[in-house]
Amino acid sequence: RDADVATQMRRFLAGLDPADRSPAATLECLDGAARTMPALVGSAALCLTLAPDGVLRWIAAGHAPPLVVGPDGARYLGGGQVEPLGHPGRTPATEAAESLAAGTTVVLGSGGEPSPGLPTDGDEDPVVAALVPHHGLPPVALAQALTEHAGSGSRDRCERTLFLARVMPAPLEQRLPADPRRLSAVRRAVAAWSAQAALSEDAAADLQLMLSEATTNAVEHACRE
Repeated sequence: RDADVATQMRRFLAGLDPADRSPAATLECLDGAARTMPALVGSAALCLTLAPDGVLRWIAAGHAPPLVVGPDGARYLGGGQVEPLGHPGRTPATEAAESLAAGTTVVLGSGGEPSPGLPTDGDEDPVVAALVPHHGLPPVALAQALTEHAGSGSRDRCERTLFLARVMPAPLEQRLPADPRRLSAVRRAVAAWSAQAALSEDAAADLQLMLSEATTNAVEHACRE
């Protein structure tokens, strides 16, 4: 049944106006579909957009809100929650929004309870427990860490599918005097940018090497008399 519902949802979404695919418009489309197809009534949906500037907009209909993880830990975002699809007298869809810092990872889930869901009765969500110590990893490595954590946990946990999206930093641009004493600050800035951009260790090392050669040459040639 879940597969059939997902197929029907995709069919309706394919006809959505490309000019307006906001969370509110998407949810209204799905809710309209639920009112004509009994199989969709009571289904949960999380509609969201993540802009390049890090602004996340969402509406959660009978679904857990977005989960975000970063240096300050993991948390579920508040607001934007309404009743499931097709619910009689459903609250009008109103988007919630929050600006996320570069390097933040947005975690979405499906395919089980919780998926991920808000912990209840003091039961800690295992996804949150696994995310916190690994938040600095690139998305691929973070997904691997979550998989390993799930494999070492209780067998009676429901399976789920997780989607990870990293908020990318703006391009790093600086104009500095040709002073060799500035090079260490450049390296630190590039290291911080690489971490926010979720570069792998090898990619970050290659970037540092190329920039080190370029900036050292620039200093040497600029300082010639």
